[in-house]
Amino acid sequence: MGDFTPVCFSTDNLDIKDRIPAWRDYWGKQVFGAEVEPVGESPFSADVIVRSTHDLHILSTDVSSLRLLRSAALTKDGKDYIGLVVSTCPVATAQRGKELMLAPGDATFMLTSEPSILESNASGQFHCVLVSRSALLPFIAGPEQSVLSRIPAGDPVLGLLLSYIRTLTASEQAFHQDMRRLAASHIKDLFISVLARDHDRTPYEGGLKAATLIEIKNYIRLRFHDPGFSIDEVCKKFKFHPRYIQRLFSRDGITFSKFLHELRLSAIHASLSDIRQSYRSISEIALSSGFNDISHFNRAFKKRFGYSPSELRGYPQYTVGLRN
Repeated sequence: MGDFTPVCFSTDNLDIKDRIPAWRDYWGKQVFGAEVEPVGESPFSADVIVRSTHDLHILSTDVSSLRLLRSAALTKDGKDYIGLVVSTCPVATAQRGKELMLAPGDATFMLTSEPSILESNASGQFHCVLVSRSALLPFIAGPEQSVLSRIPAGDPVLGLLLSYIRTLTASEQAFHQDMRRLAASHIKDLFISVLARDHDRTPYEGGLKAATLIEIKNYIRLRFHDPGFSIDEVCKKFKFHPRYIQRLFSRDGITFSKFLHELRLSAIHASLSDIRQSYRSISEIALSSGFNDISHFNRAFKKRFGYSPSELRGYPQYTVGLRN
């Protein structure tokens, strides 16, 4: 697990009577060190993905209602992490004599070195990011001061962190070892950014910039079909100056315009290669993908792929899909 490779656990193939003991062995002994009690009468169920490095653990969980207790006896296992917890359902938390009720999407920090309680009365999705205290000390003095402070659901840095985790999950199979390590580094940077905001410090920007660029690219993917789409719309959406956005793209060795241009051409190539879209004309596909000048499109397409759009349509070996 040290290279951030995902490790999965599920109760789906277990008898109902075996689910709690198996979960206790997995969660209690191997992962977090907590006793679990089901809440309500529904059968207990859980699906967990754990990604780990030597100082970072990410737990993504779909779980039924439950109560997690990390007792004083269990804290003797020596685990010393600061954990950021966020859930899609309401969660009650308690630590250090304080109690905090989290609304869906809210987050808070908890310590693994001290007793704690976490309880939900409904099924939901949880994300828990654990970073070792020793890894945080060079950046934040006294990180434990943030225990049970509320980070609201609309916090932009928290949103970037969760978006990065979702992107990591969606791209899991394409990530080789070096990329997984880079992702772990960015997530830790974003964790420090959330923690720094709670301490009124300047956020650590390495992972923040990477995650911001992911958000911007995802927005462009939704809007590239509009021929009038430009960097100005991205600036309005994210409240950034154009030069800052261009600097973000330069980190990937590309410009905003080049990324948009490549996205449009790739989308058109996919449509022209799909036999199921053979009823659509080349001009229609080009215009619906953001080009408003067909002559310019034809030149750009041939320069990019080495053959014209009509030549692509003429080669059956290039097409995908099912023929009627």
